[in-house]
Amino acid sequence: MRAEEKNMVERIMDTETMGYAYEYPYGGGARKEYMLALTPENLANFIGARGYDAKKIVITDVLPDCEYLYGDAGCLSGPEIMWENY
Repeated sequence: MRAEEKNMVERIMDTETMGYAYEYPYGGGARKEYMLALTPENLANFIGARGYDAKKIVITDVLPDCEYLYGDAGCLSGPEIMWENY
């Protein structure tokens, strides 16, 4: 991990609102995964920047001290935010 990436992750973790976002593109294809701070401003910017090109965006928080892993996304807890572009 580059120093720039490490600093970005540290800044996200410092907000104490760390979460994951999954972007599903139109026409199929691989979903894109992001780690982000779940602040209202950051969520609005994230959805606003990617909402036009995405079929669906799912955002969820991270459950600390989780003993079980679910798929490649790590430990997930609810609630989740789902946005769909019709």
